[in-house]
Amino acid sequence: MLGAFTENAAQHAAQEQAGLSPLLFVPVLPLQLFLRFNATSKEPFRALVVFLGQYNLDRVADARAMQSADPELVRSFISMFESLTSLDDKPGYKQLRQQCPL
Repeated sequence: MLGAFTENAAQHAAQEQAGLSPLLFVPVLPLQLFLRFNATSKEPFRALVVFLGQYNLDRVADARAMQSADPELVRSFISMFESLTSLDDKPGYKQLRQQCPL
């Protein structure tokens, strides 16, 4: 799903070096997930997740947005996205996760 975060694609050199596109399509859910990681920041502000999408698929016109730096919530969204996209099966992604531990 392309949309609000496409203008930031040029800022993701680490992803591109790992052979991963900054934009991944998720055909099963109408959502956009943006993750910003800053290795020099201290917890809990090391990662920020912004979610745009549906909480209730029965109400497709009822979109929601959320932003959080809460480490557990960030990890939950990452885990959900890894499952939906099968990222955790890709060697480049595993390497990127080792470089950017959360």
